Amino acid sequence: TIPRGRLRSLTPGCDFAPGLAHFLRSVFQSDDEVMASNSSVAEGSAARKEPLHQMHIQKDGGLNPALARPSLREYLSSKENKAIMAVSAGNALEWYDFALFGFLAPELSQLFFPPMDSAVALMHTFLVFGGAFVVRPVGGVVMGMYSDMYGRKAALQLSLVVMAVATVMLGLLPTYDQVGSMATLLLVACRLAQGLSVGGQYSGAMVFLVESAPPGNDKLFGSICFASGNSGSMLGAAVVALFKSTGFMDKVTLMDYGWRYPFIASAGLGVAGYFLTAKAEESPHFKKGISSGNLAGLQDQARSSLPPPSIGQLLQEQGRRILAVTGVSVLAPAAFYTYYIFLPAFQSTMVTPTPYWNASSMTTFMLFISVLLMPIVGRSADTMGPGGAEWWMTRGAIALAVASPFLFIGLSSGNYFMSFGAHFLATVALCAYTGPLAAWLVKAFDPSSRGGALGLAWNISAAAIGGTTPALATYLVERTGWNIAPGLFVTAAACVSLSSLLLFGHIQVNSRSR
Repeated sequence: TIPRGRLRSLTPGCDFAPGLAHFLRSVFQSDDEVMASNSSVAEGSAARKEPLHQMHIQKDGGLNPALARPSLREYLSSKENKAIMAVSAGNALEWYDFALFGFLAPELSQLFFPPMDSAVALMHTFLVFGGAFVVRPVGGVVMGMYSDMYGRKAALQLSLVVMAVATVMLGLLPTYDQVGSMATLLLVACRLAQGLSVGGQYSGAMVFLVESAPPGNDKLFGSICFASGNSGSMLGAAVVALFKSTGFMDKVTLMDYGWRYPFIASAGLGVAGYFLTAKAEESPHFKKGISSGNLAGLQDQARSSLPPPSIGQLLQEQGRRILAVTGVSVLAPAAFYTYYIFLPAFQSTMVTPTPYWNASSMTTFMLFISVLLMPIVGRSADTMGPGGAEWWMTRGAIALAVASPFLFIGLSSGNYFMSFGAHFLATVALCAYTGPLAAWLVKAFDPSSRGGALGLAWNISAAAIGGTTPALATYLVERTGWNIAPGLFVTAAACVSLSSLLLFGHIQVNSRSR
């Protein structure tokens, strides 16, 4: 539904072609811009005694260039805003690196730990995997404050460098057979460095993309952050699947040295991501804040006088807001790690046996569907105007809260078609929630402190939920014997996020009344 403000400039009497062209052009404007444009045109129309709709159309039937706004396609093709695609590519490469560890966990468990039961070794490897989530809040705050001081682009470049170096070093590590326990310690160190990097990069990419969006397209651009992250995870899964295929590399070669190649390949990907991001223009909000003195930062080697807020100041001044945003963020990692990370292992080992290839390929396909759906939801939220994000997020959360236990009945049935249908419905509901989520999160904080505040709020939820969800879901199934237990966990997370949305609305009302 397009808000009425965007339709006011379309009046009866316009020919179909120019009227439709103007409508499509107006969709990519914010409501305020359209109303302001209509107001100024109406004044000119009254002075010239010309109908309002004729002021938009030239004699040759085209749009008046003085009133026309650049389309989204023109915006994306402009030199300075090709940076949006560069940042998205960098985000995908970052998540390729971060996901490799999980996809190669069975091999790493045999290479970096002393001889033990394979299940115990795998559990130890997943503990190292989860360790990255523990340090994500630290990375989010540090990189966020860095971005508030030195710029969004500089922080993204630093995150890419840290991730690439840590991932390449992981591929060059000696194994347990070579250096003993030192190999385990080095593995932990590399994984923690990856956690610090992704903690700052993901929230930083959200801020950059939303702040760089053209008017009325912030939710679409924010959705690209989640979509590009999912595409990076898909790339990692595809590369590992290729290396594990018997036609490409046998098991002995993979365990000997083949496992190193996907990690070492990050060197080239990291260089590409760095230079793609280097071509990016700084976030318009950040540059505007520097020029007006509202933000602390460096631009063309000029530092403003205001330092970024410290962690203590953030908690003191925005503690309730950070708490509410953390709660709103809970559902995204809870549902993602349940339906895309835990599910393949659950279907192949814990219920009626499903070949791992089928479970894994289904998950990969659903990730692909999510990459397509999230921008569609984000664009829809933009066209709905104010309140569009809340409209989609509320309905997505309610759908996950109500349906998740029932979806796990299908997911645990052992029937491929029932499982596919249940997984598809879960993906649609999750995309409804995450499509406009990034823009909502960024706009929840003031530009002067949103890098640090969002980095803290988002990564607390990612650390508390994302790193523990697979293990917790496994424990719930084994403890209760209920296959729907993971669905009940998602239901609880959805209730937390819905309550937090209401709490944030209450905070907003109180802040406006002061």
